[in-house]
Amino acid sequence: QPEKLLRDVVSLHFQMAEEHAMLLDMHAPDGPEAVPTSCPRTQAYLRERALLVGLLRVGMAQGSFRQGDPLPMAAALMELLHWQACDRLRRSLGLSNMEAAEQLTRLVLGGICA
Repeated sequence: QPEKLLRDVVSLHFQMAEEHAMLLDMHAPDGPEAVPTSCPRTQAYLRERALLVGLLRVGMAQGSFRQGDPLPMAAALMELLHWQACDRLRRSLGLSNMEAAEQLTRLVLGGICA
């Protein structure tokens, strides 16, 4: 189900942010029409964004998520999952990575669930 998959993606991302932050320093392409690049960080960004777009589409089709354009929704979620955002959220609230992941997941699901 899409909600569980999204929760798993966020949790995994927070775990990775704690252990391998710099590896997750993905680069968004310059504009939606940007030509795919050979930059591994941009490729990683595009792969993860595509995963989220697909997950959002499934959730919308099943009626679990609000209808909308999944591309900007996925891009916004990617910004929330940036390792620096994860770290600031965790530190500012005095939470473990998993607690911060759960808080972020609740926020996201509260905003996108139908």
